[in-house]
Amino acid sequence: MRRLAAAAGVALALLVLGASTADAASLGGGCRGTATSSDENGNQLSTMSGPGAGGTSSDPFLVDTDGTVDYEGTTPNVFHNHSWHVDISGATVKSGGSRNGTNQAGTSGTVQVDDYLPVNAVGLYRATGGITADEGSCSGSAWIKVVGSPVGTIAWIVGLVTTVLGAAGIVSTAMPLVRRGG
Repeated sequence: MRRLAAAAGVALALLVLGASTADAASLGGGCRGTATSSDENGNQLSTMSGPGAGGTSSDPFLVDTDGTVDYEGTTPNVFHNHSWHVDISGATVKSGGSRNGTNQAGTSGTVQVDDYLPVNAVGLYRATGGITADEGSCSGSAWIKVVGSPVGTIAWIVGLVTTVLGAAGIVSTAMPLVRRGG
């Protein structure tokens, strides 16, 4: 049950923090949180707080797929019988819920980034999430940038294969013309 409560805190603290401008990350419902990401070597990459700073398209929350995120999150009052979800670019990557029998209004912990990202794909993504409980709800969104090299990712491999096949197609089309002298 503690793990589910911690995951709910991640949904709030990691992915739904920020300020209130149109481009900024948003957080509604009175929840608050902070998150700090580190790379695979433990070096700090980025911080975000909500309401506060970070999580915008021009200042995204940086994460390393092999790294971690330390988080803290609170709700405006104790949430019971809650369910939560985290979505990346519209696809749900984590969800769950808890009775919260320990009556906690907050949580903190550390998560592995690759538990929330199903594939290693560097780039900028819109993350949304929320928590709904008997006592209320919180929801929001933020921009997250997955850092690193695209070499070896699925998209890179598909691009390389497509390039090789395209080049082979051009060569095979041109060969009859070369043999005919035309």
